[in-house]
Amino acid sequence: MKTGKFICAVFLSVAGILLLADAGHARIIKGKVKSYYPSLVATALSPDGSAVTVPVGVIRVEELASGQKVYTGSYTMDVAPANKVMMLFQKVRADGSLKPKSVLRFRANSGVKDKTKQFTVAAGTTDIKLGMAMLFSKVVKPAFNPLQMVDNDSDGVSDFDDTDDDDDGISDDLDDDDDGDLVLDDDEDLDTDDDGLPDSVDSDDDDDGTDDHDDDDEIDDQDDDGISDSVDPDDDNDGIPDTLE
Repeated sequence: MKTGKFICAVFLSVAGILLLADAGHARIIKGKVKSYYPSLVATALSPDGSAVTVPVGVIRVEELASGQKVYTGSYTMDVAPANKVMMLFQKVRADGSLKPKSVLRFRANSGVKDKTKQFTVAAGTTDIKLGMAMLFSKVVKPAFNPLQMVDNDSDGVSDFDDTDDDDDGISDDLDDDDDGDLVLDDDEDLDTDDDGLPDSVDSDDDDDGTDDHDDDDEIDDQDDDGISDSVDPDDDNDGIPDTLE
């Protein structure tokens, strides 16, 4: 089951999914959100599928000249240190299920222009403040870069300013796994259809108009090589192109 589908099964009657939280050692993440949605939740989503989800409480409502209402809300969550997370915002449907709307993206570090959606919640006593996020697109920039507030290798230099976040001796601009979690950074941010929502939370990651759960392209992979049969030139991985078989 894809992470996105698991999350969308969550109902608002549950205040939050605290699978990552550890009340004794948790790090606080907080921020504000401006959007067109009166009911939102904020989710700190880990690559392994575990998550912390909390409601976004509306603190202000504005009405535009068009009659469209804009809602400003705030959220606070506790996340256990050492977890890598992506900040996802989801709309609460009428039936209580959740629909992913936007994710945060920020500069990977001060030395490059690369962007990332992931950060490690390193141990610390100060809150990780993300400031205001304007949810009017699928990928949004936080007011405050979380990498300026965490220090993955505990060397006294924030991950944003550190040229070697995981202290493995490989400069981050050459390291395919900046945080040393054994998952390639590109894989963590993979977005097949380039719509701003990573595949891990995108319910239609090939943008063919069919939900992945019902999409034959997502299901049929005869040789289990990670490439759907519809685009795999060698479905059975026997070395002979399908066009010649």
